[in-house]
Amino acid sequence: MIHAFPKIFVRLAKFLQTIVIILFVTALTSPYATSAVVTANGFSSLSYGQPFVVKGMNYSPVPIGTAPGNPPYGDYFVPTYANVWKPDIDKIREAGHQRHQIICR
Repeated sequence: MIHAFPKIFVRLAKFLQTIVIILFVTALTSPYATSAVVTANGFSSLSYGQPFVVKGMNYSPVPIGTAPGNPPYGDYFVPTYANVWKPDIDKIREAGHQRHQIICR
């Protein structure tokens, strides 16, 4: 019984240390930022009452005559299909360097 006494304290200390680490990491990573007030007025997006523009896109190349059940199983961003996506990606990259603004009215 006397030999087990120090082991209990070692386990308790490790448990408490683990709890302290979990609480510390939780405190560090909890979000402190507040969200923006975003509203819509018809087709206009407003942030804090001021118009703002969202730039983005979604792109998924699918070659004609292919099926997602066949290799490469819907992931066509592989070298075999570079002839499909490479020209598009180059154009998208080039367009990103230009100054575009889309305003919905």
